[in-house]
Amino acid sequence: MTEKLFLEAEDIAEILHISRGKSLLLISEKVRRQELTSLPVHSITTIDVVPVPKDITMKILQKKYLGIESEIIRQQRTRNRNNDFSSDISYNTKVQKMSVQKMMDDVRENDESLFFVGVTMVIMGKDKEELDSVMETVQTIARSSGCAIDTCDYRQREALNTTLPIGVRQIETMRTMLTQSLAVLMHFNVQELCDKNGIYYGINQVSKNIIVGNRKKLLNGNGFIFGVSGAGKSFQAKMEMGSVLLSTDDDVIVVDPMHEYEDLAKKYKGTYVNISTNTKNYINPMDMDVWNLDPLDSKGWVRDKCQLMLSICEQSMGEISAQQRSIISRCVKDLYMEIDRSKEKYIPTMEELYNRLLEQEEPEARDVALGLEIFVTGALNTFNHQTNVDVDDRFIVYGIRNLGEALAPLAMLVMLEAIQQKIIENGEEGRSTWLYVDEVHVLLRSPFSTDYLQ
Repeated sequence: MTEKLFLEAEDIAEILHISRGKSLLLISEKVRRQELTSLPVHSITTIDVVPVPKDITMKILQKKYLGIESEIIRQQRTRNRNNDFSSDISYNTKVQKMSVQKMMDDVRENDESLFFVGVTMVIMGKDKEELDSVMETVQTIARSSGCAIDTCDYRQREALNTTLPIGVRQIETMRTMLTQSLAVLMHFNVQELCDKNGIYYGINQVSKNIIVGNRKKLLNGNGFIFGVSGAGKSFQAKMEMGSVLLSTDDDVIVVDPMHEYEDLAKKYKGTYVNISTNTKNYINPMDMDVWNLDPLDSKGWVRDKCQLMLSICEQSMGEISAQQRSIISRCVKDLYMEIDRSKEKYIPTMEELYNRLLEQEEPEARDVALGLEIFVTGALNTFNHQTNVDVDDRFIVYGIRNLGEALAPLAMLVMLEAIQQKIIENGEEGRSTWLYVDEVHVLLRSPFSTDYLQ
């Protein structure tokens, strides 16, 4: 059993009544419209819109404005005959005049248009009792927003044809609305996200549909996860990592300052690199594909290593002079060029660079070697070993919780250099890399790691 409902204003003939209630009813109309369409019943809602040409709109408004002016003159004459020479006009007439003036300004200055609008709604129920109950609920919602409802008794067929999306209007009762008022009735108030090959990101709080997004399609796929302590920031990141590892061939790299991702690395058979003074996981900052070097350094590998060693020396010594920069660059370049010319290739460590600095004649070279000594033969020689972790794994987690204050700046540089090289290699192979930095404020404390991230 069906019944037809037609929503209309109390006075559909006068544009004035539409504008007069607009400022008070726009918000409530939107809320009530959502309440109507969200009722747990089967229903069909149709909004029929007919645009009115601008010239006809202005003629209608001007005609209405002249009618109000004539009414004001008539009221003043009536008062004069009654010896009441007050210039005030009635409140209703004043409101009507202001409303029409505002509408004319909107049409002329804000480029608004006039529309004839009809909103129809079909409600279905199992029996007459259920239908009457739903009808009463709908009428209560409409009345609370100052909107009258007209039931299409004995016109159910015409009303149903008007509601169906077949381009037929057999119920001609319509009201007039401006663009701003009409926009409130548009039901596209929820933006859905369902990208192909995307990742699950949660539930849309309005439509209750799932959110599936593909950050690779964005102009900038970077992002931050914000929230109070315990809100689930790390869990959200772990859930995204799992989706990436299981549904794509991309690589995932994690910087873990709080030792939260070791179990996850074991679960996905990844590599966990625990960087500390007591670790057995080593990363060689001098590591390079020495078997594919060329004397001209066309790929820029040697230049990149020179820049890294300059940063390491600057971190260990503070400010370094121009002479010391030149010596460091010369030693790094000579070291790799000698390996390139050698028949037996080998990957150098910081100790080879340290010894080469000691061989230089300049006193500045000995100062640089002295600054690196603690990281080569001293207590902080963690990075003076050959790399023994699988840096080619799809899932790599760098744990930095146990770093001391003395080793932390150098460890940050070496770790970020390894991450950057991995991202560059994957980019050349056409593979995406997802880099997660948990508790990113830890890395932002050091100007060197801050510059690297930037």
